[in-house]
Amino acid sequence: MRGLYLVLATAILSPLHAVSVSVDVIASQNPHPAVQVKSRAVSPNVTSSLQHRDVPGQKAVFMHVILIFKFSLTLINAFQFDVDVFGYTFDNWVRDLTTIKAAGIDAVALNIGKANDWQIDQVSTAYDAAASVGISTFISFDYSSFPCDTNLTISYFNSNKDKPAQFKVDGVPMISSFLGLCLGTDGWQSIKNQGAYLMPFIEVSDAQDLQVGRPWGFLQHWHCWGCAWPQGNAPKTTDDDNWYLSNLGAGRFATTVSAWLYVHYPGNNRYLRGDDHLLATRWEQLIGLRSSLRFVEYATWNDFGESHYVAPTTSGNQPAGTTWVNGFPHTAWLDMSKYYIQYFKSGSAPSVTTESVYFWLRPNPHSIQATGDSVGQPTGWDWARDSLYAVVFCRTTGGSCSATLKVGNTSQSYSNLQPGPNKLELPLDGNSFGTVTVQVFRDGGKVIDDTPSANTFQYTNSAVTYNFNAFVGSATASICG
Repeated sequence: MRGLYLVLATAILSPLHAVSVSVDVIASQNPHPAVQVKSRAVSPNVTSSLQHRDVPGQKAVFMHVILIFKFSLTLINAFQFDVDVFGYTFDNWVRDLTTIKAAGIDAVALNIGKANDWQIDQVSTAYDAAASVGISTFISFDYSSFPCDTNLTISYFNSNKDKPAQFKVDGVPMISSFLGLCLGTDGWQSIKNQGAYLMPFIEVSDAQDLQVGRPWGFLQHWHCWGCAWPQGNAPKTTDDDNWYLSNLGAGRFATTVSAWLYVHYPGNNRYLRGDDHLLATRWEQLIGLRSSLRFVEYATWNDFGESHYVAPTTSGNQPAGTTWVNGFPHTAWLDMSKYYIQYFKSGSAPSVTTESVYFWLRPNPHSIQATGDSVGQPTGWDWARDSLYAVVFCRTTGGSCSATLKVGNTSQSYSNLQPGPNKLELPLDGNSFGTVTVQVFRDGGKVIDDTPSANTFQYTNSAVTYNFNAFVGSATASICG
């Protein structure tokens, strides 16, 4: 839900394209070539255009978890956004953190947006649950709603830095942020002097100020929040990553991976291009950049309002007015990411022991006209491509592998798939309305045949309200070995 804050607060933001949620306002002001993405194809063997020696230290992948994000916008129908884990118990945290850890995530970034008693209690409970599960955690201060107060930030940091689950970098406890320019360099230096390892996303006006010896050069890491998503009608590239790497240097730049972004509230109604197998392609890019990266953060576990959740839709409260999440599971995206997370951290492609398929698509053609939606068509609607996307994992050793994708009366078969992940796309047209079927074959024998029921999901040619969210499914071979 950060997008609304950024659109309303452009006066304090830099023209950096990395602030993805305000691209419609600021991208045209940015002459940097990172916005001028051109390439459509991304090779599985992506390599950075910058040459760096391997960054020292163990690599880690984080999961961004939102505790609360609340805002009342009186100028737009007194609309209130609310995302939180207000009623979470210790067992709820254990459940979520166990799932996150099973994906290969090393630590969770606890996004806190309010300084109140219940949130302090939830931070404490999350730390305790993380220690029980065996996963690390750290606080990410969300200064779009958290008080811009250096002393309060230090107080939160000092209250948690010595807890068993606190994530540490070479023995130094980490904190992060979303925004934070309001604290100034003096404020952040004071926090660092308390013994903190800093990895904030600060909306600096000039990326060169992040260089060592410049005003923000004392930051151990700088986190690019918006680098996860394309910033226009073109595929995601690593141009922005490489731009920041050229200023920060290898080992001081942290970046983000995500699968989707769609939000549909009054005053904040937009879609960022999620085509081109965004999640798989982004992971390939980060694997190609791994010699220059130590930390990557997944956005997000539970930001239902912006549609980049991978938690079950029953985990925590959805924002008031959210109409596009229920019935649109994303948990399979986290399961698919296990392969890439292991690959990023180890530098070696994991072995695939049995076939599996992950697939996703939107519920309607992008040009459809909803019959009863007062919010209106989202910006970016014309960037969307009407396709069924799939990633088929074929066994590393033994046998041929092929697949068939079908939506309604549109189908296509794909032969001679390679061991490991294969990215497939089925373009949809006027014959494509109906249920989805994915099939995978080993040596000509069918090992996967999955069709979500019509009651679960259908691709349709009518809608009452706009929904550019994705339905994500998966299936695994019933015959192993």
